[in-house]
Amino acid sequence: MTPNKVQHEFMEIVNYYNEVVMTNTFVVSDRMEKRFNREVSNQPLTPTSQPMNIEDIPWQHDDFYIYVFRKITDVQRSLLKYESKLNYFYLYYKKVYDVLSVMVICLSSSLSLIEGLSLYFRDDDHDVTVLTLFVSMMIGMLTSLTKFFNLKTKTEDIIKIREKVYNCNTKIFSFDKNLKSTLYLQSREYPEIKFPPDTTDVNNEVRKQSESSYQGDSE
Repeated sequence: MTPNKVQHEFMEIVNYYNEVVMTNTFVVSDRMEKRFNREVSNQPLTPTSQPMNIEDIPWQHDDFYIYVFRKITDVQRSLLKYESKLNYFYLYYKKVYDVLSVMVICLSSSLSLIEGLSLYFRDDDHDVTVLTLFVSMMIGMLTSLTKFFNLKTKTEDIIKIREKVYNCNTKIFSFDKNLKSTLYLQSREYPEIKFPPDTTDVNNEVRKQSESSYQGDSE
């Protein structure tokens, strides 16, 4: 792998990273941003790969490869932090959406139950009517809040962005491992493997001589 090819693939990855991060920014309120920063500030990020021993690094004196791998590490950390942020907000919005949906289902079922009991007992009490109106109002309010905050669409958007981030992280990880493996193997000298000689030509020559002698004997 030549330096020009490495530079070309590296720039493709950087451009893809910029496209993923810059064009897929998930905007949240300042309150949610502060909440996320407060909860994850004490959680260390898991490194994407273990650092190698400096004695085992064949590119330790090459400024070009040092810069490439340093930049890859920075990109991986940025993607890991961004992915952690997406996961946090996805779980938050999904939890709120699920809670509101369950509340709507429960209130709708209770409304049907109240109406059924009122018809069964022929009860025209005003308290039942007020309770029915209150439950109906709660159902409408929760449904309107779900649509107003657009929770379902937000969770779907986060899923799409997470897929792009995952693909970008996979591409960077693959490039990093392939380049390190190539440089490591190129820096090592291995004994030449000696294969057994090809006996195909010899066997063909022996067969031709046998056929010639057989034809001479026949004549």
